[in-house]
Amino acid sequence: MEEETMVSDLHSSARHAKAMLFFNGTNSRWTASFKRFLHSSVMNEVFSRGRWLLILLLMQSGSSFVLNFYSALVKEHIVLTLFLTMLVGAGGNAGAQSAMKTIKDISSGETVCWRKTLWHQMQVSLWLGLIMAMVAWVRVYAFYGGILNACAISISCSIIVITSIIIGAGLPFLMIYCGQDPVHSGAAVQVLMDLWGVVVSCIVCSIILGATKHQVNGEFKMVS
Repeated sequence: MEEETMVSDLHSSARHAKAMLFFNGTNSRWTASFKRFLHSSVMNEVFSRGRWLLILLLMQSGSSFVLNFYSALVKEHIVLTLFLTMLVGAGGNAGAQSAMKTIKDISSGETVCWRKTLWHQMQVSLWLGLIMAMVAWVRVYAFYGGILNACAISISCSIIVITSIIIGAGLPFLMIYCGQDPVHSGAAVQVLMDLWGVVVSCIVCSIILGATKHQVNGEFKMVS
């Protein structure tokens, strides 16, 4: 009887050992496969691009705080709401153009001086800012009306375009200096200019179109 019990225990131990070997082997294979998946080219690109997209998403959400602060201005002057997308879009496009041109120059293999690049883009930005402001003034005055409205939007457009071009030209150099891939400059400058465009538009319109209103205890009070 004791011999049968010992034999049974030996068989049970053998089955348990085989099961452990099977599960350990399977677990090791799954672990190795998962590690290979994490280090694959797909996941490397997901991590590389995803972190920038998350950072830019959080940065872009900052415009909601600006609009909330100027909520009374936006409600009172609908012209700002109607042309806000035009303004931030102009800034994003101008900045992305400038960034892509700088990246192209850097990728050409030739030595690129950041001072000369910025000086050149500053001159370009002044002309483009003036042209875009004139077109914006005509666009607002012809289809919405009001000289002050047209002036507020055109001045905002000019400031946004000028600063966007300069920042877009300098951002790739800053990314390289910080050890980052300058290819992300295009997306970064668009998000930055979206936020900057909202800030500039609200400030300029509040100055030109009137004082900002803040709601205190259910009543609107003027703030000069």
